[in-house]
Amino acid sequence: MKRQFTKVFQAVLIVLFVAGFALSLAAPAYAQQSTGDINGRITDTSSAVVPGATITAHNLGTGFSRSTVSSDTGEFAITLLPPGTYEVRVELKGFATVVQKSVDVNVGAKVHLDVQLKPAALAETITVDAAAALVESTKSDLGGF
Repeated sequence: MKRQFTKVFQAVLIVLFVAGFALSLAAPAYAQQSTGDINGRITDTSSAVVPGATITAHNLGTGFSRSTVSSDTGEFAITLLPPGTYEVRVELKGFATVVQKSVDVNVGAKVHLDVQLKPAALAETITVDAAAALVESTKSDLGGF
């Protein structure tokens, strides 16, 4: 009986060892990445954080785009970006759009990009609201003579 218990115990240890070995091989494969991230903080010219800005990363090689919105603390993260060279655009009403070109994202990279937004220049609109003088184009008479 004791011998049978020992064999069962040995079998259980072998199964646990094999299972542990198999899991140790799977862990590095799970950790491999094929994407990168862009993160940062959006501020204004007074260094105050800017929530609600739209940040878009556009891959110049493939046309792939992904967008996010800055948080209440001005922070943003665009994750799971395929490797490549990106154009990052930051937009918010009332501020000039900022475009950061040639942002390289590599596999496993976490690219940090802080952006400062400047107030937009005032747009000047001229509206003409006057009626044209009426001209009689079908007669050649001079009126009143």
